Amino acid sequence: MANYVRRSDDQGVAILAIDNPPANAFSDGVLTELFKAIEACHADPDVEAIVVTGTKGKFSAGIDIMMLGSDLDIAGGRAAAVTNLSQQLEEGPKPTVAAIEGVCLGAGLELALACSARVAVRTAVLGLPEVRLGLLPGMGGTQRLPRLADLDEALRLIATGATVTAPKAQELGFVDVICDGLDELLASAGRRARDMAQGSIPRPPPTLTREDRLPDREALAQAVGLAQLQLQRDWMNARSSLLALDAVETGLLEGPQAGMDKEGAYFDRALQTPVHKALASAFFAHRAMKKARNPAQWLVRWLYALWTRVVALAALAWEWWRPVPSSEPVRKTD
Repeated sequence: MANYVRRSDDQGVAILAIDNPPANAFSDGVLTELFKAIEACHADPDVEAIVVTGTKGKFSAGIDIMMLGSDLDIAGGRAAAVTNLSQQLEEGPKPTVAAIEGVCLGAGLELALACSARVAVRTAVLGLPEVRLGLLPGMGGTQRLPRLADLDEALRLIATGATVTAPKAQELGFVDVICDGLDELLASAGRRARDMAQGSIPRPPPTLTREDRLPDREALAQAVGLAQLQLQRDWMNARSSLLALDAVETGLLEGPQAGMDKEGAYFDRALQTPVHKALASAFFAHRAMKKARNPAQWLVRWLYALWTRVVALAALAWEWWRPVPSSEPVRKTD
């Protein structure tokens, strides 16, 4: 049986390291083992706090794209697994800290946002790139990031799939501490976790319920409307970006549970779209091209990768110009 999570203990802090090379992506096995490990730590009287990190210089690149498929029952089960995992980190009796090195993307960042605090190496890269595959953050990212980060920047990151370095993330509000190197990272994360457990610094409320950094309702609606207008300038943005912003708006104005429900429904819908399927094919083709063993194989894979990109562009163009069903959010024009 694979061992996807390594546990070590240091002065009352349990350090859980995700170990699923090459990028510590979340497979079914990783999700199951991590949930059980966190549950065990919460039940262990010798553990005061929990640190979650990755191995081999990476936190996590998120859900393994090979797992996504289009089976909604399976996808829904995985989303529920990540939701349960996030609740364990966010609402469990012991404080949790994400110790971030290397990449922290997609569901990896969504998991980190559920922790009580985030400590990152200066060179770490964080983001929610799902829209680049015709999807949207589907594990709470549309609900948690706007409650921690500068709202305008959070909307931009969600809608465009852009990434930021750790210092920029700290400036925006969703990284708490910056450090240099792995040794300093784990020491700093452990110290922060221990301080929260012992009451030296307050443990923040669950991210999903935080409102201390949000503007008033009118400003919220204006910020989302402006972000939707900005999307009109670039047809390359898939409709999933608009769905993501609609989920954000619902969560901020109607409450996090309503936002989570809408996020999940939109994610399931996006999995079925031609845009996602075309962009996923292009992603796999590009990755296969880089693994070619000789010039002839590279040329064949390059031609296939080029074709998949043409198909993806056509799907994006159709997605942008087709009529918007009445059940979908409409681009705001004023």
